[in-house]
Amino acid sequence: MLKMKVDKERLKFVRFWARFVKENDPAIWSSQQKKLIDSVIRTALQDVESYMRIKKLAKRVVRHKREYKTP
Repeated sequence: MLKMKVDKERLKFVRFWARFVKENDPAIWSSQQKKLIDSVIRTALQDVESYMRIKKLAKRVVRHKREYKTP
């Protein structure tokens, strides 16, 4: 149910953006598109950085657990 709602919202946004690009001067929409793309890239990089921090922490926990394993 939630996936269908997300898909509908995504399609609604794509249709809005396609209409906006068709109806407006490239000087207007290209700067907005750049902001959107930059934002998506920043978010993706943050996700990668978060994943790498968590992965590193998980390795340290496992290593610590192995070193201090109680008999």
